[in-house]
Amino acid sequence: MAAEAPTYDLVALLDPAVDHDTRETLLAEVEQQIISEGELVGAQDWGVRQLAFEVGKHKQASYHLIQFKGPAGLIAEIDRQLKIAAPVVRFRIIKNGHNQPEPVAPGEPVAGTADRSDRDRDR
Repeated sequence: MAAEAPTYDLVALLDPAVDHDTRETLLAEVEQQIISEGELVGAQDWGVRQLAFEVGKHKQASYHLIQFKGPAGLIAEIDRQLKIAAPVVRFRIIKNGHNQPEPVAPGEPVAGTADRSDRDRDR
């Protein structure tokens, strides 16, 4: 019996100065590649955020999370595609371990942490 394919997280930081349609086209191409060779689990747009440090003179980036399952060849192709894409500031593909929690949607509190307004009110 074959083991189930692992789930991967692709976190892509895109240049917010690049046209919105260009960024969306790149993400659609990556998602289409995943659908054709694997399984798209989910995709989230986390919006434009300040970077912790400058990356190639970029101080902000548009954050995107794509979760998927697929073979090693798919990982290599996505890696190649994103390395040559102009709007990409930085990206990372992470293999999730067993019992990995579901990603938290933007604006939702992380499990096990108090809401900041609750902490401030208690002071």
